[in-house]
Amino acid sequence: MRKAEHGSGKEIIYLATTSKALLRKIEKSLVKQLPERSHAAKCEKVLKSRFLAVTCKNLDQAAQVSNYIAPEHLELQIADKSIDALTNKITTAGAILQGYMTPTVLGDFTAGPSHTLPTGRAGRFFSGLQATDFIRRSSILRYDAKSLANAAPVVETFARLEKLDGHGRSLTIRL
Repeated sequence: MRKAEHGSGKEIIYLATTSKALLRKIEKSLVKQLPERSHAAKCEKVLKSRFLAVTCKNLDQAAQVSNYIAPEHLELQIADKSIDALTNKITTAGAILQGYMTPTVLGDFTAGPSHTLPTGRAGRFFSGLQATDFIRRSSILRYDAKSLANAAPVVETFARLEKLDGHGRSLTIRL
């Protein structure tokens, strides 16, 4: 419900569970809580059109679903003994909130290292915003004649495959 409350219309809410009984309880709780929310209309719209619940066979499958979705925030509401193992299998979440006593709102308001997290499955290739993202970096390369000669066959092959003879020539002319 927390995510739906934003109400931009772009929110997508996913729920992966290994328990159909728990899913039914959650659905009933959402119906009960909805009228009590100050943004009930926005929440209802998101829950009706942008909410997907998936029942998984086991936690390994739940991790696969999570890695595919690459969620901005991921709450792990599982037994404490399983949290570390499941966390280690998740590679694409922007933020992982572990256990019942760690709701996403903590990451929103107080506990998170960054609330600027990848959305729209971008967690597959981006992390949350960090101070190092504001540091300008340059790659510095320096070859000597022997290194250049060793690289030549690879460069020439790529240049030929990509039909970029000028690229290849820019190396061979130096040799």
